[in-house]
Amino acid sequence: MESQELKQKQSQIALTFWLGIACGMHASFGVWLFAWPLAKISALLPLTQGGIGVREAALVGLMVPFGIPGALTAAAGLMFEAISTIGSLLGGIVAFVVGRIPATRTSSFPHLPAFENNGDRTPLK
Repeated sequence: MESQELKQKQSQIALTFWLGIACGMHASFGVWLFAWPLAKISALLPLTQGGIGVREAALVGLMVPFGIPGALTAAAGLMFEAISTIGSLLGGIVAFVVGRIPATRTSSFPHLPAFENNGDRTPLK
């Protein structure tokens, strides 16, 4: 795995860890390192759109043996999904708006008086 991809995955795990703390979960970072990647893999099952619900169910199943309440685990997973979706939507809106801004007109040929003849870009004879 590339180092940038690895950093992205680590930041996703750190985000879910922080969301878990915000939801009132008291699980160690090691538990998240175990459960979150496995839950993400479970989302690959073609059962729901984007794996929503499957990932959270798997996360609950993986976290309950560590004494974490299922409702809090599902809430943290759904909050992560909401943050990811909202971030993607905002990025898409920005890309759409920037794509609609007309590009500045530039001349493909430099202004050289020796080549101008009544607006025609052919050399003077």
